[in-house]
Amino acid sequence: MEAYPENVKYIYDHGHEIGNHSYSHPKLTKVSQAEIQYEIEHTNDLIRAITGEGAKTVRPTYGAADDAVKQAIPYPMMNWNIDSLDWKSRDTQAIIKEVLANIEDNGIIIMHDIYETTTLAVEYLLPVLDEQGYELVTISEMARINGFTMEAHEVYRYLY
Repeated sequence: MEAYPENVKYIYDHGHEIGNHSYSHPKLTKVSQAEIQYEIEHTNDLIRAITGEGAKTVRPTYGAADDAVKQAIPYPMMNWNIDSLDWKSRDTQAIIKEVLANIEDNGIIIMHDIYETTTLAVEYLLPVLDEQGYELVTISEMARINGFTMEAHEVYRYLY
């Protein structure tokens, strides 16, 4: 965010929800509560400085959130229920195949924008999923549509 604040602002201004994923990506279950709080609050300060509002949700690094992490993070935490395995395969066709084989209503797909293969897979998948009748929404929209209330200090994989 510090290197590309204009990208964060562009994404936010185009209706996407900016989530918090920590500042330096430590495994939160391996650091102190003070470090966890710094990782999340420093990131929220950066998000707020760019967009005018902080993140509403946190995705714990590596999907790892034990009781200490839950206690330290005063926001709802969101994990995924569909793993594209992009981090493992780094292959566009494999990512597409994994997503299409596992897609479901209320699916929350984890993908990593650091891989060009993921970017190419997303470019392919968006019109395909739209054609199949899926609606892409933010986490907050999904919760609202499903009448689901996310609570601080809790980790979710499903919002229904």
